[in-house]
Amino acid sequence: MPTVRALLTRRSTYAYLLGSSGVLLLFVTTQLLQNAPAAVALGNVALTGFGLAALAACILASTVTPAPQRMGWRLLAVGSAGWTAAHVVIDADRLSLGLAAASDLLLLIAAPLYIVAFAAFLIGHARRLNGIALVFDACAVALILFAALALFLPDFFADGIATGRFDTAIALIYPLLYAAATAAAISALWGLPHDRPRGAYVSLAAGMALNAIAITLWLPGYLGKGAALSPLLEPVWMLGMLTIAGGAFLAVEDNERGRTSQLPRQVVHLLRLLLPAVVALAAAYVLVASQLDTTTLTDPLVAIGVAAKVVLIA
Repeated sequence: MPTVRALLTRRSTYAYLLGSSGVLLLFVTTQLLQNAPAAVALGNVALTGFGLAALAACILASTVTPAPQRMGWRLLAVGSAGWTAAHVVIDADRLSLGLAAASDLLLLIAAPLYIVAFAAFLIGHARRLNGIALVFDACAVALILFAALALFLPDFFADGIATGRFDTAIALIYPLLYAAATAAAISALWGLPHDRPRGAYVSLAAGMALNAIAITLWLPGYLGKGAALSPLLEPVWMLGMLTIAGGAFLAVEDNERGRTSQLPRQVVHLLRLLLPAVVALAAAYVLVASQLDTTTLTDPLVAIGVAAKVVLIA
């Protein structure tokens, strides 16, 4: 009960409840309307609204949080602006810049901005070595995901190479970048000074993970394989931006109330090792699985991805 009372005193709790209720209401409404034009328009407006909410919340955090955090929040705001702009133009096929659509470029730029933002949080707190480790963590996750895709989707790689389809390469880059952004968020979460409150960074990590899941749900439709988009796509995307906005509100409240973390230093150091450990286990699984399945053209890519990951983790 004391924990519940404490949560109810926080404005961020009501922001989460209001936003989650909005996502649920929109999901039910769009399912009732099915593919009617009104449902499509409602979903597009809602996605833009949640993106703008994340943008506004990050801008607010960049102005009222302590100086070490401000650059990180500014970069998160710029990334959220790119995400929002991408969804505004995502159905405008004629808005293209070279080989890629404008929406592709905006979404692909947003992910690296998020990664740099999490590194900025660590550098701002004078944790430069942890910032370097964050880059290694993000690259290692991207490499092991690349190896796993090469192992389990060899036909996808072969089709892209044979046809030279540019959208196949973009579809491969999408999950790699957003998985790397999720890894960067987790790395920043445990790379901060041990006394820093971590609620905001837990929320940001959840937001990155939800965006990565949404990208995965979106890719079949993006590639035009005839697969229907999952009805969970838009709610997951909205929840991802809601948790980014919620992280910003939590950071503002933590600063106002002077909160500190109660986690012991040793626990923080132990949790810092979890991400590399999980990546190492995933690499071992991919490497063993690649030796047990039938030989494919992508086997060298699997070996290269795992080897590069081992170097980074070491």
